[in-house]
Amino acid sequence: MLLNPEQFTIRPATDGQALQHGKACFEVTDWRARMSLEDFNAIAEREQSEAEYAKDHGVIGWVLVRWDEYEGEIYSALETQVTALTPVSSVAHATYTAIARNASSRTKARVKSGTAGCQGYATHLIRLLHYILTSPSPTITQPTISQTIPPYPPSWGQRPPPIPHELVPYVPRADGSMLWSDVLMRVYERCTLGLEGRGFQSKQEWNHTLTWKLNGTPESQSDWEYIWESDLEDIYPVLSANSRHKLSQAQTIDKPAFLCDPASPGTLTMIPVRGSYSPQPTWRTRVLPYGIRLRATKGQGWEYEAVVLFSLYNSAASPRLCVTYMQNITPGLLPSLLTSLDGAVQYSGAPWTEGEVWGLDPTSELVHAWNRAEGRDVVVSTRIGTEAMAHVLGVCWYDEEEVDMVDSQMWAWV
Repeated sequence: MLLNPEQFTIRPATDGQALQHGKACFEVTDWRARMSLEDFNAIAEREQSEAEYAKDHGVIGWVLVRWDEYEGEIYSALETQVTALTPVSSVAHATYTAIARNASSRTKARVKSGTAGCQGYATHLIRLLHYILTSPSPTITQPTISQTIPPYPPSWGQRPPPIPHELVPYVPRADGSMLWSDVLMRVYERCTLGLEGRGFQSKQEWNHTLTWKLNGTPESQSDWEYIWESDLEDIYPVLSANSRHKLSQAQTIDKPAFLCDPASPGTLTMIPVRGSYSPQPTWRTRVLPYGIRLRATKGQGWEYEAVVLFSLYNSAASPRLCVTYMQNITPGLLPSLLTSLDGAVQYSGAPWTEGEVWGLDPTSELVHAWNRAEGRDVVVSTRIGTEAMAHVLGVCWYDEEEVDMVDSQMWAWV
C-alpha cells in the first residue's frame, strides 16, 4: 500500500503529464497494436480533437503526483468521461455520472495498466478522484458533500487543490462512478470513499454475456434497414425515450435505479468510433453501418421501433461482431435479426465468426429463443475478470449505499 499518502495529490494532467500517461498506455502490447509511440500519441490527439464524446473536455485526464513535483512525474493516471443519467425515484435529482476508464498506474520501476497496482498509487488516485467528483468546485450549485460521503481523512494530508477555473463548467457534481475492469473487481473494491467507505460494487446480473455463431452465407433479408451516420440524429431521441420508459418500469421500492442516457453526446457510438482511431484492418474498405432498424408499422409510435446498434471493429472491445444496443427485440424477431447481422458482417468484409451481446437476462424468453436457434452454438456466461478483455462493470454510487443499473448493454462501455 502507498506508504505516505500525505505526499501525493490529484490534478488534471498537463500536456506533459498526458504524454507520460500515453507512454504508459503504449507499453501495454494489446493497446499499441503494432504502432510506434509517435503514431500512438498522434492517434490519441486526433481522437481528443475530433471525437464527439471528447469535445468540450468530455474526456479529462487525471494524474497522481507528489506535492513537491506538482508539474512533474506522474505515479498513476486515468481518464473520466461525463455522461448524463436518466434518473428515477429517489435519485430524481441526478443529472450526471462520471465514468472512469483506462486506469494506468506508473512508477519509476515499471508500468501497471488497468489495475490498482501493487504500490497502491492507482488505488489512492481513484480515492482522491471520488472527492473531486463529489465536490468539484466550491461554487457549484448542487450540494457539495452528501451525508453518505465520509469526511476527507486527515491522514491523507491536504485536500486536493480546486480544479482549474476553465474546467469547472465541464466537471459537474457526479452522482457516481462506473468502470469496466479487466481484472477481478476486488481490486476496485479497495478504491473506497475515505478510509473505510464503500468502493466499487459489481453484480452478476450486470455482467452477463451471450456469444453466438455467425452464418457465413446469410439468406437475403430486406425488412431490416442499415443505420448510417446520417441517421443517428433521428435515432437518438427514439432511444432516449425508450430508456425513460424502461426506467419507469424498473423496480425501485428498495433502492434507486438508474441508467445512462443514450442521447449523451458520442456515447452510443463510442465503441465503433474509438475502433476507427487505430490502425485499420485490410478488410475495412467500405463505410460501415452503425446498426440496423425495423421501422414501426404506420400509425405506431417509437415504442414499437426495433433498433440494434453494433460495432464491426474495435479490437479493444472484442474480436467479434459487437451488438452494443438492442431495443424492442422479441423472440419472434430474432430469426430475421440474426440473418440481418450475418448480412452486415458479410457486407463489411469482416472476418468475424461470432457475435457478442451484453446485458441479457439468461432466464428471459429472448435468450431461450437464442439458445434454440439452429446452428448458432450459443454460450451464456458471466464476466468476472479472470479472462482476457473481461470488461467487468462496477459502480460506486455516491449518494446511496446501493443502486440498480437497469441497462448493462455494451453501448455504455468506455
